[in-house]
Amino acid sequence: MTVEVWTQRTATGTSTGEQSFTTIGKPTPVAMLIEVTAATSADTITAGLSLSYGAATSAANSWSVASVAQDNQETTNTYCYWQTGKCISILDTAGALDAEATFVSFTSGGMSINFNSAPAASYMMTITFFSGTDVTATATSQQMGNTHPETVSVTGLGVRPDLVATCMTRFGPGVIQANGYHSRGFVHEDGAGTVTQRSFGWNSRDNRASGDPVVRLQDNAAAVQLLASGVSDWHADFENFGADGFDILTRNAAANNQYVLFLSLDFNGAVSTAVFDFNHPNNTDGAFSVTSPGIEPQYVTFVTSNHTVYGTSQNGNQAGMIGQVYIDADNQHHAVYTDEDAAPTSNTSSTLNDSAMAQLVDDQSVNYTASFTAFTATGFDLNYTASEASPPLNFGMAIGAFTATANAGPLVDAIRLKSKVHGALVR
Repeated sequence: MTVEVWTQRTATGTSTGEQSFTTIGKPTPVAMLIEVTAATSADTITAGLSLSYGAATSAANSWSVASVAQDNQETTNTYCYWQTGKCISILDTAGALDAEATFVSFTSGGMSINFNSAPAASYMMTITFFSGTDVTATATSQQMGNTHPETVSVTGLGVRPDLVATCMTRFGPGVIQANGYHSRGFVHEDGAGTVTQRSFGWNSRDNRASGDPVVRLQDNAAAVQLLASGVSDWHADFENFGADGFDILTRNAAANNQYVLFLSLDFNGAVSTAVFDFNHPNNTDGAFSVTSPGIEPQYVTFVTSNHTVYGTSQNGNQAGMIGQVYIDADNQHHAVYTDEDAAPTSNTSSTLNDSAMAQLVDDQSVNYTASFTAFTATGFDLNYTASEASPPLNFGMAIGAFTATANAGPLVDAIRLKSKVHGALVR
């Protein structure tokens, strides 16, 4: 009985063919999330916004999403793209396909992928690996219909997932489209029908006379789709979890045959899990405890932005930054992307930092910074070296620490109940 989750910062190669990534001393994973930035060295702001976010549990069960916003343009030049059967898709900042990679296999401590086309540079990326005999995972996509309201059942997972990580852009697979649409989210189900879900929708608008980003946070949806104007289009609401999957419900409007991509994770009751949100300290530096997970984690990941409320679309400089933090006991990384609002020539960037948070304003100036110090019984501790007077919202997912002694033996296995309120084990 095992569950181990860790994150690794590394870089792509610059040639076609197979490439392996390994963390020494770690077991063989069964699933991964992978984020690739346009940055070519850690902690360095790189001109041009380009991101790839993907997941894989096998070669057949994999997906990738890309968004770009070109730097230094008099008229904004932004694109989005996604594909199944790939775990990495990279667009160059002019919107052309730079490189893609297919998943090959999981190996001891890591995985191998195959670059079908060569990346133009050695791009910085972070990988989250999920391993253990108690982990069941599936990376797949679900197409929605064109009616509202609508309920689409996701089946064939073989388990009732504890957590789901989502991603969404617009249009169908394999076609590069204008506008840098991107949505990510996290879902937790407690085994008794209570669902907690958080998401953001973001767009770097195309063909504008100046930078014009927009962002929206949702506390009642797993993914959110924006129109080009930034107005909320439709939300994906994950509900009705059961032994083989869950339902996706459309909210606000029809989904127009769009797709929701997701990585479902079940831990067989071996660890606690949670989806949580938190605000930063209010203009106060120093130690700060995040207790909203309510569990002792071994791993957390959370989305960052400069937006401060759920349920409203935000334009202006608060909309011009998105990012995601990845933390385990030994590593902390923050992928950050900016698109300056109202810039007469587009001013966009990508960064991958070796710190828990290096939050930027849309013009790439530092908003606040923080380092991870420790996991605690109810969450994790951060140490801020700069914070702000109007703390933005962050949301993410936490996976609890695995205690071998507490999960060992046939008696424990026999009586373990998978009723996980915050993933807690009932014995």
